[in-house]
Amino acid sequence: MAVEAANKLAKQGIHAKVVDLVSVKPLDTALLNQIADQVGLVTTIEEHTVYGGLGSAVAETLAIRGDTKIDIVGFPDEPAIAGSQAEVFEHYGIDAQNIATRVINCLDN
Repeated sequence: MAVEAANKLAKQGIHAKVVDLVSVKPLDTALLNQIADQVGLVTTIEEHTVYGGLGSAVAETLAIRGDTKIDIVGFPDEPAIAGSQAEVFEHYGIDAQNIATRVINCLDN
């Protein structure tokens, strides 16, 4: 999904770097800071609640800098809907089109 979203963004002239963090703990803070030096927005995408996961760890790490926009894409803190993986992801905006749209909106704000 992230690569597909990056491809959609590229068609609109927005370069997106996709990084697969191997683990949340230990978190590669040096890599995160290197990425934050190169981009205007860091968006995390995960099949997890937006609380207490990768997005939270990245946000905590980059908040200290005070110069990095962060957006966390994931499941809200509510009971999940039933459906296929594609249906559930689309419902919660964890699909390529919705991710690309969120990135554009975050960059515009």
